[in-house]
Amino acid sequence: MSLQPGDDVTLTGLRGDASLNGQSGVIQPNTAEGPPPGRIAVLLPNLPTPRTIAVKPENLIASTPTCYICLEPSAETELLSMGCGCRGTSHMVHSACAVRAAAAQQERTKSWSSWQLCLTCKLPYTGRHKLVMAREWCRRTNEFPLDDTQRFAARVSLSAALAACSLYAEAETVVRANLEAAAMVHGPEHRHTLGARMNLGVLLEAQGQTATAETLYVALLDDQRRVLGHEHHDTLATAMQLAGAALTQGRHAEAEAQYRPILAARTRLLGEAHPSVLICAMNLGSALLHQAKLREAEALYRANLEHKRRRLGPEHPDTLMAAMNLGVTLKERGDYANACPLLAENYGVKARVLGTAHVDTCFAALNLIALWVDGTYVARYEEAEALATRTRAALESSFGPEHPSCLSAQVHLAMALEARGDHARAAELYGLAHEVRIRVQGPEHPDTLEVAWRRAVLMGRREEPTSTSDCHLNLNLNLNQRCVLMGRHEEPAVDRVEESHGPVEDSEARVGESPALLLLRATATAQTKALGAEHPRTLRTLVSLGEVLVANGGPKLAAEATTLWTRCEAAQSAVLDPTHPELMYTRELLGRVARNQTLAGRQAGGGIEGLKGLDDPATCKAAEAIYAFAHMNQCLERLDGHPWDGVLCLCSSDLRVARHAAELHKKLGGWLCFTGGMGTGPHSGANLLGWAEPEAVIFAREAVERCGVPKDEVLVEADARNTGENVSLSRALLASHGLACERVVLVQKPFMERRTWATVKRVWPEVDAVISSPALSLDACVAGSGVPADVLIAIMVGDMQRIRLYALPPREFQIAQPIPQDVWKAYETLVAAGFTMNVVPTEDLLEWTPSWNRYDERDGSVPSYGAGDAQQSLRD
Repeated sequence: MSLQPGDDVTLTGLRGDASLNGQSGVIQPNTAEGPPPGRIAVLLPNLPTPRTIAVKPENLIASTPTCYICLEPSAETELLSMGCGCRGTSHMVHSACAVRAAAAQQERTKSWSSWQLCLTCKLPYTGRHKLVMAREWCRRTNEFPLDDTQRFAARVSLSAALAACSLYAEAETVVRANLEAAAMVHGPEHRHTLGARMNLGVLLEAQGQTATAETLYVALLDDQRRVLGHEHHDTLATAMQLAGAALTQGRHAEAEAQYRPILAARTRLLGEAHPSVLICAMNLGSALLHQAKLREAEALYRANLEHKRRRLGPEHPDTLMAAMNLGVTLKERGDYANACPLLAENYGVKARVLGTAHVDTCFAALNLIALWVDGTYVARYEEAEALATRTRAALESSFGPEHPSCLSAQVHLAMALEARGDHARAAELYGLAHEVRIRVQGPEHPDTLEVAWRRAVLMGRREEPTSTSDCHLNLNLNLNQRCVLMGRHEEPAVDRVEESHGPVEDSEARVGESPALLLLRATATAQTKALGAEHPRTLRTLVSLGEVLVANGGPKLAAEATTLWTRCEAAQSAVLDPTHPELMYTRELLGRVARNQTLAGRQAGGGIEGLKGLDDPATCKAAEAIYAFAHMNQCLERLDGHPWDGVLCLCSSDLRVARHAAELHKKLGGWLCFTGGMGTGPHSGANLLGWAEPEAVIFAREAVERCGVPKDEVLVEADARNTGENVSLSRALLASHGLACERVVLVQKPFMERRTWATVKRVWPEVDAVISSPALSLDACVAGSGVPADVLIAIMVGDMQRIRLYALPPREFQIAQPIPQDVWKAYETLVAAGFTMNVVPTEDLLEWTPSWNRYDERDGSVPSYGAGDAQQSLRD
């Protein structure tokens, strides 16, 4: 095959630098400087630092899908991925070509190994290629006697290949036939018979029949120890399956105790780099991770991943499994900056190599969904919902709707819905998953308790507080959607490898308490019993319990909450990293107690105490009307072909705005400027969150450290005290750097869009500007804002007043905008209800007239878009 400069190619078969196998490159023309004779210059643009290397022609294949044996281009669906150690996924092959090559190799060598192992690297095939070869191997041995070794080995290989492709029912049929034949020919204690019994247990466990499989393992282990000895390879394999059954059923400490002697024996007998040792080490890491022994688990996973990358290549399924487990451990530790790209890459490679419906790909998807709905590092709620829906369907087609993996996907879908603000559907899914887990896995299984916590937290989010009139601890933060803020997903989707291929004090249910409180108390008690009093999940439930206690009001409940948080902070400090989000959150709660006692007194004088939130229908309807009006939904698509010069983010207390600005910057390019000082208004981080640094500094840090924006692409204006100064000081900063600012995307909170845009059009009329914000419903905006609903509604009411008041003489801080009558009626409804904390005292007459529906002719502006360059039908 002739390769020309400019052709896209893929590297393959490199031995000196095997990590480059599978990398895409572009052939470069020859120059006087090189490459050497017999080599081709290839640019590798996708490396962290792009570079050009000299490669032999035989180590290059055209990126167009081509069979590496017959060299005929074909549709990718007609080709198999090699999936071995030397080729990874870089070589594709027709199934007929692969079969002919294996048959020729068998004829030459008189060995059947060509049906299992790559002809070059001698490592096993994986995926669909393994299944094709195993089926042909079985076909060629069909007429062999039942006691023939190759006949038996071919069917063992087929059952393993079927299981790897999630075809468990067919695999079970093959294994049962093998077991029956082995018992009949060799007897019940022959090694083949014992091995078939273990393979049957593995398949039963894969189909959710873990208790049945565990019973089988116990009996089998006794027979193997008696027949083969305690340290025989098969005996240790069964012992590891028994430990895995304990792990699957949530008995993590028991699993750890069983894995450790198996690992010690295998390391002593085989060496630390042997595949069987690596498998056992990874399974021990899973047991440690579930017990929050994160440092030891991370060390095991890192060593495991390095061994597999060297031996198998970066895209081998076993390597991908090890990478996913390390990513989950990093996330559990709170190291989002390293976990997020690792898990995102892991899902992408698995989807390409194994297919989106493969079980391993589904597990990777669940981990990615958990990151997206978390919001700590990146918030992608709609994509999370879509991916969760597809993953749930794929798992249900493989296992059925009540398999634990399917229930985990259902919970992740509920998490995505909750993050988007669809609490009714999320509550329904949590409830269904909780009820099925109780029936299938038992009420005290860790997975059951996990979904119970999520269900209780959302129940608290939707409940009417019992009383707020005497609450002396009013916390200005989201009390109930902790599953998004805390960054913990339903169950870490950590793979266990199958080798055959102090009680809560004062936590009794109390008469008159809300359902959320009762469920949280019961969950905390059960987690203390099942996981331990200092397990991170137990502590997280206790922190949530304290939040709901505060939401239910009363000094006694507030005191109980503070006691819980103090205990949790001490325990979390001992088991979590100092920067772990859960530990930082608990410390934030404790640090706000004194500040919020003062704030509660200030709010009591401003009409907040005793007000209803979004659960009150009239309040919710009025707040929704103002929110929809303030949220302009402008379009970022330009019809004039000019790019945007940059993104100007007006800072506040909501870090989701910073993340949205960072994502827009990555998408649109140009400069990124954050503007905002310490702030004194009701939106400010200093007032709401006790920030001791300017808002722009904190926003910029979020963009750089959490969102990966290069530091040299960010400008910080840290002195502005209001919107006018945000504009004037940012303009001066941009001018001092010689940056163009004719076409600017403004970024703000959703309910601040209209007021901000109107101010910019007044003080910076020559700019072509649109405004954008995170795509959030009102419920979702409240849930992640760190502000109780009643306080946020009061802020919105004050902004609504300013949209009209600040357009009138003598102020004229903003351009005038049309205000529909129903929107102003909503404003008046909320003012009458007492949401006046942020209202400007004024004697100006603010009574709606029909003229408010017209644009201000003096400005000649259309408030839906600045310079009229874009349509209104699209949303960024």
